[in-house]
Amino acid sequence: MPSPKTDEGAWRILETFLMTDATYPQTEEAFVSYLGDRYLAEDWKDALAVLFSGDGDDTIVLANLRALKAVCIPKASAVSLNLTNTAKDSNLVTSAPKRNRRSRRPFNVGAIF
Repeated sequence: MPSPKTDEGAWRILETFLMTDATYPQTEEAFVSYLGDRYLAEDWKDALAVLFSGDGDDTIVLANLRALKAVCIPKASAVSLNLTNTAKDSNLVTSAPKRNRRSRRPFNVGAIF
């Protein structure tokens, strides 16, 4: 059985969190429900860390998430990712201007997901 980390639908749920006003609890519920018994928190720790990278700039976080997705799903090419701040050699983008947006750090990121 293929790894859940190669499931495009799981990554789409995480991307939706960054592109909409969905709250983290809503996203987590949808994510865990979607993966069902294939969900293991340990498998997704790196994705969770990426969701809270970028100092609150969702554009950077989305680029970081898509760079990680490309590592997990090799067929995900840089062209399809449409990265404005390209993550070179799968390195994460770590700085950019902050945007005013609801905080995405209301909890201990190591305690969930």
